[in-house]
Amino acid sequence: MAKSVEAGSVWLGGQLGFDSKMGGRVGGSDTLLAVGAEVEYALESRIGIFARGIFGLGDTQAIKLESGVKYRFTGINFPVSPYVSAHLRTGHLLDVMGANLWSMGAGLGGGVDYFLTRHFTAGVDLTFDFGSTLGERPTGYNTTDVVITARYSF
Repeated sequence: MAKSVEAGSVWLGGQLGFDSKMGGRVGGSDTLLAVGAEVEYALESRIGIFARGIFGLGDTQAIKLESGVKYRFTGINFPVSPYVSAHLRTGHLLDVMGANLWSMGAGLGGGVDYFLTRHFTAGVDLTFDFGSTLGERPTGYNTTDVVITARYSF
């Protein structure tokens, strides 16, 4: 059974969990149901690049688009692949106290993928995003995402 991704592999996945605000003055929902999709390309068994889209559902809706890099820890004697990640993010907040706002930022995260088969994983991902809304009166918009994941490689 695989314990890491293969160089050159492409992974497609889905995410389901929670997107929560960390402080800030942006109104609307404090916690959203997060539904997302991700594609990752493994440059080598330890390093991959990814793009992710997350849609947050609640009183307020949030759309986040992220692109970044993952570093996977290898050589572990279990069928898991822990990783850390860093990314850039752009987003659109819908119906925040009657307004629609754009946001930009960056984030750090980590998680673990459990290899059910060589090509299919289930896992958990924790991400911290740090950013700001854009416009005439920008304000901090920081979030934490906790999601379960399912990924399949081709």
